[in-house]
Amino acid sequence: MSITTQLAIPLVVGLTAAGLNALVLMSSVHQGGYVSLKESVSRGKPIADGMLKQIAVAGDPAEVGRSLVPWKDRGLVMQMRSPRDFATGDVILQRDLREANKLATRDELKLLRFRVIAVGDRFKRQSAAETQQASGGDGNFVTIVVKQSSEKPQQENDADDVRAGRRMIRLVTQRAAGGSPDAADRIYGVAVFPRGKAPQDAASSASPAAIELPKDDEMLLTVPLEGIESVPDVILVGGDIGFFMLPEYP
Repeated sequence: MSITTQLAIPLVVGLTAAGLNALVLMSSVHQGGYVSLKESVSRGKPIADGMLKQIAVAGDPAEVGRSLVPWKDRGLVMQMRSPRDFATGDVILQRDLREANKLATRDELKLLRFRVIAVGDRFKRQSAAETQQASGGDGNFVTIVVKQSSEKPQQENDADDVRAGRRMIRLVTQRAAGGSPDAADRIYGVAVFPRGKAPQDAASSASPAAIELPKDDEMLLTVPLEGIESVPDVILVGGDIGFFMLPEYP
């Protein structure tokens, strides 16, 4: 083998490796993209869909996604209140989402309240050990009663109840489709309100006597509670559950 051939082999191998690395880099850059801003936004102002743009960032999506917000998750950004001043072209960071959640204190959140008709196994546990065993996600849901629109004369609060029900249906539909709820439809916390005398234990909470059946203008809706902070360990059937959510924007 000549000296020229010996020198050419590592050169070809190096160029091939560089080419493959460039292809991998290009595929990483164009895999979905990340959330950036078309315009500046002042701290405390809501971020609307029209303010967002998609940008490409080089690197492993799994690693980059820990710092930046993937474009497919832009629903988490829309309508959140800006946690800081953004300039045109700034990218949205994961820590911006966390900070926005902190800014959305319970004083700013709206409480949507519903009657509980059934709960998953997680909320029937009576000991810390059993609760820990049930933390894998199985039975992590609650079934509530939501009011539907009706042609019958409505009471004063019926319209608010119908709007609240529509928000919950929208949230459940988004989750079922595999997407993330919009920021305006995210649940930031859960509270429970027993009705009347509370049952002595979780098993008695499933008693038919504790259940008020839905009326003609009501429907049942099962809400998954995975990924929601501040969820009580026990939710009583027959009581009320409250979801803390951002006010609806016009």
